[in-house]
Amino acid sequence: MATSLRSLHHPTAKAIAEAIKKAREGVHPVVSQRELAARLEWPHSVIGMIESGQRHVRVVELIAIAKALGVPPEKLFRLCLS
Repeated sequence: MATSLRSLHHPTAKAIAEAIKKAREGVHPVVSQRELAARLEWPHSVIGMIESGQRHVRVVELIAIAKALGVPPEKLFRLCLS
């Protein structure tokens, strides 16, 4: 049985969560979840929920995350697909 696209267990949802964490930890200096949340003016728990796969991320949020990390959005998209 195929996993629904709405499911937090869908492979694409997991890939997005992993890509965000990889991008956050891959910038120099490393940006903590709290620092990223502060840059976005979001509660810090949101970043943790996204990275742990407990919350979906919208495309506009993914772009905002990339910009807050100083990473081109297309690079973050590529990480999601790799």
